[in-house]
Amino acid sequence: YATLMALQRTFGLRFEESCLIEPALALREAERTRLITVHRGTKGGKARQVVCGSHGIKVLQHALSHCGPTGTMIPVDMTYKRFRQHCYSQSRRIGMGGFHQERHAYGQKRNLELSGLQAPIVLGITKKNTFSIFTLNIHTRHYKTIHSCPEITDFHET
Repeated sequence: YATLMALQRTFGLRFEESCLIEPALALREAERTRLITVHRGTKGGKARQVVCGSHGIKVLQHALSHCGPTGTMIPVDMTYKRFRQHCYSQSRRIGMGGFHQERHAYGQKRNLELSGLQAPIVLGITKKNTFSIFTLNIHTRHYKTIHSCPEITDFHET
């Protein structure tokens, strides 16, 4: 399970994608292009490319040592459905709950890398309070604009 989670956290993979990835193919592609193409188990069957740095190479090498004869992360004696049931059952047994949080962690890390900003959820901004924060931000900007613009402040003083 740790290998599946590492794949999910490193590349932002969904559970099914992490099970169906072929580490040998992904590793060859990553060493050549610094990208991996995710095409099996994707939503809508749409392939996408993900950046793969040196840490990603190490994760793929580790995954390669754990993949089965099919070339994927699914044991040869299990179907995908049975393997998924087994993994989720084990994760509930140890109190983990599931695997999707690894994808969230990837998204937050990638957001920081690309924008230099923490993800809203890391800052405590939830869907419930987004409108309040947005409104406060607009109000603050409006207040600063009104009270720092000479044309407006001069008008208010007369």
